[in-house]
Amino acid sequence: MLFNNKDREWNAAEIAKVMRSNEHSAHNQLNQLASKGLLAEVEEHKFKYWPATPDLDDKVKKISDLYIHMPVAVVTCIYEKPKDILKGFSDAFRFKKD
Repeated sequence: MLFNNKDREWNAAEIAKVMRSNEHSAHNQLNQLASKGLLAEVEEHKFKYWPATPDLDDKVKKISDLYIHMPVAVVTCIYEKPKDILKGFSDAFRFKKD
C-alpha cells in the first residue's frame, strides 16, 4: 500500500483504518518497516515509503508485482513457517521398519 502511494505520508491511525487493524499494531509495524529501511519518518509519527537502497526498492516492486498476479501465494509465503531444510534432508536418510 505504501509502495503504491509513494508520495503520501501516513500515520498509524490512517494505516489502521485502511488495513482494518488497530492503531497500536499499525504504529509498531510502521516503526519496524522504518527500522528495516523501507520507510522514512518525515515528521513525528508520519511515515512515507522511502527505501534505503535502490536494490530494496527493486525487491519491493517485484513482490508487489507478484502480489498482483499471485496474491494467495505471496500471503502464504509471508505467513508460512520456515521449513527446516536440514531436518528434511536428514529425515530422508532415516531407516524405517517395515
